[in-house]
Amino acid sequence: MKMKKVLAAMAAMAVAATMAISASAAFDVPAENIKDGATAFLIGDESKGENGPFNDKGADLAQYVAVEFTLELNEAEAADCAGGGETWVGGGFGFNSDSTSWEQHEWTPKALDENGEPVKEITLEKVSDGVYKGTFKREDGSSIFKAEDTYAQVWMQDWSTKNAKLVGVKLLTADDLAGGGETPDEPSTPDTPSDDTPDTGVTAGLAFAGLALAGAAVVATKKK
Repeated sequence: MKMKKVLAAMAAMAVAATMAISASAAFDVPAENIKDGATAFLIGDESKGENGPFNDKGADLAQYVAVEFTLELNEAEAADCAGGGETWVGGGFGFNSDSTSWEQHEWTPKALDENGEPVKEITLEKVSDGVYKGTFKREDGSSIFKAEDTYAQVWMQDWSTKNAKLVGVKLLTADDLAGGGETPDEPSTPDTPSDDTPDTGVTAGLAFAGLALAGAAVVATKKK
């Protein structure tokens, strides 16, 4: 009975650990790190007020392969542009760091031109009136920044009506893009399997891991 309780506890811990690993590592850049509605500082000089949440954590920043940015736009202008009207709304989006230099891409809420081709590299998606989102990722799936970067910024510029404002930046991992980035529900302790119920799949693997850990504990006890 005691061994069953140990195995059940080990299985529960393994499930929790597995869920923690698969949980989203997506990171929302704090609002205080987004300056003047135009630049999000990730790594920067504290003496200049440009410090970011990844100061001294470049290795953590290197895990992100995509950036989702949120803009506030004038809704009438954005809707007219998206619908093929006379108003043009668009600008630049990119990065500034040791590894990227001044990297630039373009955005607009208008998806396709008269030939059915994408108008710009990044098409904004409407979230609600006056709020739009765009996402950038590299074609090869590589990281946006490098672990060695000593400064890192995400920037936005409006080259049209000058009414766009950067209000949100979210960094995404490959797991987030694959759809496996949702934070799971709080794990519950699984029931102890009955003696006549074979474990299969993940449950079997976790039980095996529990046995291995339990065995290691026994060996450690004998060494004492």
